[in-house]
Amino acid sequence: MSDLAIQQSIHIRGISLACQVWRPENPKKLFALHGWLDNSASFAALAPELSDYCVLAIDLAGQGLSEQRPASSTYHLWDDALDICHLADALAWQQFSLLGHSRGGMLASLLAAALPDRVQKLMLLD
Repeated sequence: MSDLAIQQSIHIRGISLACQVWRPENPKKLFALHGWLDNSASFAALAPELSDYCVLAIDLAGQGLSEQRPASSTYHLWDDALDICHLADALAWQQFSLLGHSRGGMLASLLAAALPDRVQKLMLLD
């Protein structure tokens, strides 16, 4: 069990999203969603403590090391929600838990309400 994250980039919906992953081999999956004007590094101290999970902390579109959306696009919560849905599908994560901080908490709540058959747990900070 490592406290070090693996850096990766996943291409979905026409952009690359940067991610940090802890314990990718763990069968229990958790998306960590950061707050407004933040990035995946928000979870660097907490993710190693969540030893029951594969933690995937994402730099949402236009933040951190992720690419910006095309100029004609928006950055609404539902845009990010679609990104997470496509990301879960690309990773073949049929079920997962969500950890959200601040704006990421709003995003996690929206996803949990829209995908009750896929979201196992919802954890909110702030």
